[in-house]
Amino acid sequence: MSVLAESFAELGLSSTEAVILRFVHANPGCTQADIGRAIGVQRTNMVPIVNGLIDNGLLERTPADGRSHSLYLTKQGTQLHRKIVIVGLEHERRFFADISEETRQTLMKLFRAVRRKAEQP
Repeated sequence: MSVLAESFAELGLSSTEAVILRFVHANPGCTQADIGRAIGVQRTNMVPIVNGLIDNGLLERTPADGRSHSLYLTKQGTQLHRKIVIVGLEHERRFFADISEETRQTLMKLFRAVRRKAEQP
């Protein structure tokens, strides 16, 4: 994880910021609360992170309902998201370099099953 974090740092991001940008890309219009629940970050900790991403021109906030705001990637955020995806794929290639494609696919299925199990109440 430290190698991946260093790669994100080269893009000017923390790992958490990169994950948030990935989440917003996959879930346009989500709220800070949605992100916090998905990645396990407390609401009070989400505020400065999201505000920083907005201040840096990577996210934009629009009113949703009542007190909630929807989050979207800006053009700059979308461009950076592409770089985040590339960094992630490069990291995955290095991580799985000595593992056959068949074994990698099996591991990925197992990881997804573990995640689904962890998400169950």
